[in-house]
Amino acid sequence: MASRGAPFPKTHDIERLAAMVSVDFAEDPSLAPACAVLSEYGVAPRYEPSAACGIDNDEARQAIALATDVLSYCQDSVPTRPEASSPTE
Repeated sequence: MASRGAPFPKTHDIERLAAMVSVDFAEDPSLAPACAVLSEYGVAPRYEPSAACGIDNDEARQAIALATDVLSYCQDSVPTRPEASSPTE
């Protein structure tokens, strides 16, 4: 959304943000469930610190793998802005 200049809410709810750009996530159906899982780790522990206490190593590894997949997808899908040319060029 930011790369398109579209307004978006400031939130840690990845699932909510993914739903706002659901057209972009249609290419990979695994991303919506991944965002739902990641939202659980990004929202509750942030605002309810005791919620993070129940996360074991396997869950942490799964969350890292999901986050890596989502990040890779986004990096491959979001166009980068061309570098600004130097005024001397």
